[in-house]
Amino acid sequence: MNNPLVQLDPGLFVWTIVTFLLLLTVLSKFAWKPLLKMLKEREEFIRSSLEDAEKAQTELAKLNAEGEEIINKARAEAQT
Repeated sequence: MNNPLVQLDPGLFVWTIVTFLLLLTVLSKFAWKPLLKMLKEREEFIRSSLEDAEKAQTELAKLNAEGEEIINKARAEAQT
């Protein structure tokens, strides 16, 4: 069991943990927070777009109903 790939070097282990924690801290500050901010902005944009689409769909249905009413009135006038 003298395989160098299996041996645990305490100094290397400590430096690996320190490096990992340092990297985690840096990524948290410079990558994670901006990423979450962009995701929140995108979520708000999508929510706003869906609300606008729903309003447009309601308006379109209203205009279609008005158009049908005008066409029906015109047909009724044409028949009389």
